[in-house]
Amino acid sequence: CLDQLKRYEESHQLLLEVLKLAPHDAAVHANLGVLQERLGNAKEALAYYDHALVLDAKNYIALMNRGALLANTG
Repeated sequence: CLDQLKRYEESHQLLLEVLKLAPHDAAVHANLGVLQERLGNAKEALAYYDHALVLDAKNYIALMNRGALLANTG
């Protein structure tokens, strides 16, 4: 997995390609949020989590990571 290899930029590009194919997939948005967090982009991560939750209010990845991000950044 590219994440385990810390190839975040490559992962980002691949997820953006997936997003073009599935723009309404909450899981893709949530995973982009995770990736943005790992890249140190809290504001972008939050935007992806928020969009994932608009698409699927029960998306566990987005819910948990959004809460953790807000708790850690205020």
